[in-house]
Amino acid sequence: MPRFWKKFTILETAAAKKLCPTSAVYNVSFDGNMLYSTPSRPLFVPTLPLTLALLHEWERHPERLRPASMPLTRLLAKSVELDHSQQSICRQEILEYFQMDSVCFLDSSHESLLEKQKLLWSPLREFVSELLGTKIEITEEVVVRGIQTKAAIKSMQRYVAKLDPWSLVAFHSIACLSRSAIIGLNVQRCNISIEHALHAARCVEDWQADHNGVVEGEHDVDRAFLGSSIGAASIVCRMAHIYPAAFATASDLVHVT
Repeated sequence: MPRFWKKFTILETAAAKKLCPTSAVYNVSFDGNMLYSTPSRPLFVPTLPLTLALLHEWERHPERLRPASMPLTRLLAKSVELDHSQQSICRQEILEYFQMDSVCFLDSSHESLLEKQKLLWSPLREFVSELLGTKIEITEEVVVRGIQTKAAIKSMQRYVAKLDPWSLVAFHSIACLSRSAIIGLNVQRCNISIEHALHAARCVEDWQADHNGVVEGEHDVDRAFLGSSIGAASIVCRMAHIYPAAFATASDLVHVT
């Protein structure tokens, strides 16, 4: 898609000020046209710093927009589009990933892979165990059903129920891409770096590439896409931790249905 604007402006919505004078939500205008996530829903953003990050993502494309390289835009758009039933679906899918979490299945058939898994995954499980106040089960067996206890699932369920829509979507995005709610929760809590999350999510794939070689145009593309997606989710989650009140207020203003 060719670049279609010359000038952009940050908008602080009047509706937000009217409903809550001490808070605001933001949008951007391209040549006077407000950015929409859908034809009927403006792409509102909870804070000014996050809006600046959104603008930076758009300004990185001087000639042509490449939607595949705009993960922050995708996250923010999905966050304002979700109604309550869709948010419930996201929460349920996080719980499903948690029950069969990729970082809880260890491969003891290769000692070097097992050591890599322990190095990258053990701290993530320990953090979630402490945060949720429950034991995280692991296995080296091949199973067809969830391995986490009902108590652990209930703890995760209570946790995700409290998340604002932006944090929920960021968490859900990483859980889906990494097949791990534990990696997603570590990103959402800003407990690990983007690099650690990427290595953890691609632990097995990277080990296989080290032993069997890299398929150009496949492994490198997958890695780049995952890295940019984790980076975008990390930005959203860090803003939510720095400005929790702004995200809570924005949720009330934006998600009116």
